[in-house]
Amino acid sequence: MAELQQHRLEIYAAVELAYRTEDLDFMRIGAEAFEACPSESIDYVVMEPTLNAKVMFYYGDWSDISLWDALHDCRDNVLAGDVMAEYTHNSLIRSE
Repeated sequence: MAELQQHRLEIYAAVELAYRTEDLDFMRIGAEAFEACPSESIDYVVMEPTLNAKVMFYYGDWSDISLWDALHDCRDNVLAGDVMAEYTHNSLIRSE
C-alpha cells in the first residue's frame, strides 16, 4: 500500500475507499469504489518504479494462471458445479 501511495495515488485512494465498506459483521470490498479504481497492472504501477524489490532467478515450470483451465492444471483436486465437499483440502471449488 505504501508503494501504491507513492507511485499511483489514484489507485491507493480507490483501494482505501473500497476497503472501508462494512456490512454488519463483514468487511466487504465496496463495489463502486473498486470499479472506479484505475485498471493498471501492478507490474507497471509498483514493480517497475520501486526501489524495494529484489529479483531472483527461477528455473522451474511457469504458468501465468490467467484462465480457469490453467489454474485447474496446477491443482490436485478441482470441483465445479453443484458439489458438496466435506473434509476437503488443497482444492479448487468453483461455483457459478
